[in-house]
Amino acid sequence: MNEVYISICIPCYEMCGKGHKYLEHNLNRIVSQNYKNFEVIISDQSQDDKIKTLCKKYKEKINKNIF
Repeated sequence: MNEVYISICIPCYEMCGKGHKYLEHNLNRIVSQNYKNFEVIISDQSQDDKIKTLCKKYKEKINKNIF
């Protein structure tokens, strides 16, 4: 039986300079899960590059989890 592949979609924005911190918390929780057959889709509506930089940092961690 094949496992279900899920998509996790996270909309992001600056949130008065705290958006990247909330996203990092969520990404840490996602990476620590036992279930690994997922993809993460992030839409960023920020004016700065903090969320983009964070996504680059987690890209490798998340890609290693997919099997």
